[in-house]
Amino acid sequence: MPQQINLYRYVKRPVKSPVDTRVFLITLSLFFGILMTGYFTSLIYQYNLSLQTSELEKKLAIVRQQLADVIAKYPHSQFSEEMIKLPPCDIRFSRYLQAFAKALVPGIWLTEIEIANGGESMSLHGRALKATEVQNYLDKLKQQPVFSNLNFEIADLSSISESTTNPSVTTEIINFHLTTTGAVKHV
Repeated sequence: MPQQINLYRYVKRPVKSPVDTRVFLITLSLFFGILMTGYFTSLIYQYNLSLQTSELEKKLAIVRQQLADVIAKYPHSQFSEEMIKLPPCDIRFSRYLQAFAKALVPGIWLTEIEIANGGESMSLHGRALKATEVQNYLDKLKQQPVFSNLNFEIADLSSISESTTNPSVTTEIINFHLTTTGAVKHV
């Protein structure tokens, strides 16, 4: 009897499951799909931003042209040089207007307010029903904190007669002009 020798060793190899490969491929394709979706979304967003940018640039060009037209139309006006240089949030004048309103006395109304030198000098024109109300208004102005460094004084006080709707009735009205020291007076 002949004897057989097996020179090849049988090695048992583990069998890979086809499910693991499929799960990996599905996961990989989902990840790739999400990545591509994000990429195309960013491309669309970038395109929309470029459209908005071009629209804003067109609007800016129109505004610049309008500004150039205004400056060309009024070359020597103070608007073209001084108004453009104003800081965007200068609220000092609104504080002045609030103080004028707080100090108002019944029977007094302002017809003109002139604020010069950044608020260092002021000139107020107005009318009153009685001369004593002008002094009361002046006293109230001096009490306002925003005017603490200013010295208001009566520059002019005159009375005028105005007729009402009834020609037989006339009302005496007081014109007044208040200035601070050094205020520009209206001629």
